[in-house]
Amino acid sequence: MLVLALAGLAQTSAGQQVTRAVGLFATSEPYTELYFSDPSAVAADTEGAAGQVRRTTVTFTILNHGHVNTRYAWSISVGATAAATGSAQLFPGQHAYVGRTVTTGCLASSKPRRVRITVALARPAQSIGYWFSCHV
Repeated sequence: MLVLALAGLAQTSAGQQVTRAVGLFATSEPYTELYFSDPSAVAADTEGAAGQVRRTTVTFTILNHGHVNTRYAWSISVGATAAATGSAQLFPGQHAYVGRTVTTGCLASSKPRRVRITVALARPAQSIGYWFSCHV
């Protein structure tokens, strides 16, 4: 019976403060998730023929696991060229689904024969990406 009473107390906000204070439960550290919304679409979009210019849609998700409202500035780069930029204002626990169409190209003279497509957040600094290969 005492165990049930303590378990019930731990469910209240006062009980949670006490359990954190004595070290039984830790508060979670805030973090941000950044991921491609449809990894199978990324896998299908990794090759092009030389001389071919393609438009491809890059879709990604930002998820705020923080404790405060946060503005995330993001960018999509094709190689060293910024292809798209934007921002998303997210409350704790909220996510943003972003999709932008960018031009990827495999020019006949392009070197190297592959280019990196990168999605980056300014703060917290993190990025994801994939290689787009050009075939001769």
